[in-house]
Amino acid sequence: MRGLSAQVVVWLAFAAALGSAAGSQFPADAEDSQRVQSTSLSDVNIQFAQVCASPTANGDVVIRWVTNVPTTSKVEYGTTASYGKETPEDLRLVERHAVVLTDLQGDKLYHFRVCGSAGIGSPRFCSTDYTFFTLPPPSPMLLNGSFDERVTDSARSLYPWVQYTTGDETFGYNPIDGIVGPYGSSAAGSWVGGIKAFDGSFFLGAAAHWACKNGGVFQRVIWPPGERCTFSVRYAAFNRGGIRWDTRVRVGIDPEGGVDPGASSVRWWTAIPQTDDNKWYLASVSAVAGKRGIVTVFIDIRQRWELEWHVVAVDHATLTLPISMSVGALKASLGDFGVVLESKPVTFVSGEPTTSLDASYYKVYLEEPDRTAGIAVLFDAAAGRVPQIGEKATVWGSLVNHNLEAAVVAYDWTSVPSDAPLPAPLGISSKSVGGAGTAVQPSLFSGVGPCSVGLRVRVCGRVVWVDCSLPWWNATAVIDDGAAVANQLPPRMSAPRGLRVKLPGSSYGVQIGDYVIATGVLSIEFVDPKPPPYSGDEYLAYTVLVASPEDWTVVRP
Repeated sequence: MRGLSAQVVVWLAFAAALGSAAGSQFPADAEDSQRVQSTSLSDVNIQFAQVCASPTANGDVVIRWVTNVPTTSKVEYGTTASYGKETPEDLRLVERHAVVLTDLQGDKLYHFRVCGSAGIGSPRFCSTDYTFFTLPPPSPMLLNGSFDERVTDSARSLYPWVQYTTGDETFGYNPIDGIVGPYGSSAAGSWVGGIKAFDGSFFLGAAAHWACKNGGVFQRVIWPPGERCTFSVRYAAFNRGGIRWDTRVRVGIDPEGGVDPGASSVRWWTAIPQTDDNKWYLASVSAVAGKRGIVTVFIDIRQRWELEWHVVAVDHATLTLPISMSVGALKASLGDFGVVLESKPVTFVSGEPTTSLDASYYKVYLEEPDRTAGIAVLFDAAAGRVPQIGEKATVWGSLVNHNLEAAVVAYDWTSVPSDAPLPAPLGISSKSVGGAGTAVQPSLFSGVGPCSVGLRVRVCGRVVWVDCSLPWWNATAVIDDGAAVANQLPPRMSAPRGLRVKLPGSSYGVQIGDYVIATGVLSIEFVDPKPPPYSGDEYLAYTVLVASPEDWTVVRP
């Protein structure tokens, strides 16, 4: 039997109390208040919420919960629902509780319940039964990556994933749902927001209604010391209220095999979901295994505010060796997201770092010499010199969707000078900008022809808009070749119709009504037109990035 979203068993760090209703942490249909014994006629009715278990580095488990009134703290636990063990009762009266369980057996299912009273002479109450599973041994390979594996004991449907919960002082510790399904592609029903599984019928999920659910899962995997590895997942999201930054999906690798998602040794990539489109996007991260020969991979969900809806689904987790492939093969791939791009010409380098939630990156474009495909590569701005235009670069990294653009996050690289000319630009019209898209490079609108994102292109058109907040020698313009394409996502229709082009300095400048011919790299940019930031007018748009003044000209009528 598979575990369902409302009946999830926790591996070493989880006991779920589903999300709270608006204005209350203790809705009658979501929390429990079971009287075990009464020693007085007090009318106090103790309710328990946010019950969860969290791991520590030494194998202990911290049980956390909150109560509707200040109470004492006690946990009963054991390998059966009869428990058999209990912690000493902490007589302090508090609403937020934390009790540590020690001397636990590894790779074992435990039952527990939390208890308390409102003081001497008050009734004693206990919660219903919860479970957690202590740390399994490292797996020889990543297991249950589709979250669909059947096991004899339904309580171990996540096994060998270990579920954990994170929290803060404002919203407390609210566990994610865990396994969700069955919602296969051919099923009649779907999860919140219309989400169905990427593959199989089940996936990892967190759905919060006027609440937050924060946490995730991890798995320890045996990996040769000094060997590179890439961990990747697919994710989908649905939001109502707030902005897309309020829901985040993180993937991480601890090359030292630790189990603490807060450890400094964990290398993270944070994805900002493009919500409400029922599509699955890609997140991945790379690292080199440490001396222990064990790596730990994390899937972490963060929901920042109590919005009407936060919904995140994660599926298709893989841990692979990076392989050498062409840019075109990478962008068409369905599963090989750890990559080595060998000796590719550099066609563009951003002048200023691009900021993500994890670090600042220089955005560099590489292209196949035969002009078949190009791609963005993100180089850590704090890691030293990045490859320059005209050089040939070899990059090892992992593929992600960053603002809907397929990009490789570089973990290691080399570059050498080259006398070869840059690949000749591909002439395209506005209607064919972007092309039809690929498995990992979605198109913003229904373009025609092959995917051209990341390629050097040549475009032309009449200037219909210029960003007047910039000096004329570093302009952003919108040009229209007569197609009047609404080049943006989502289609708020607030931006001028045409193609965005970023034009570096010239001795002439550019004005509305001019005709421009420009050569640059086709990218996807996040545009926030007016202050304040993230006020709802943001959109994604195809943008041609021109490298130098010599690469564009103005023709005035």
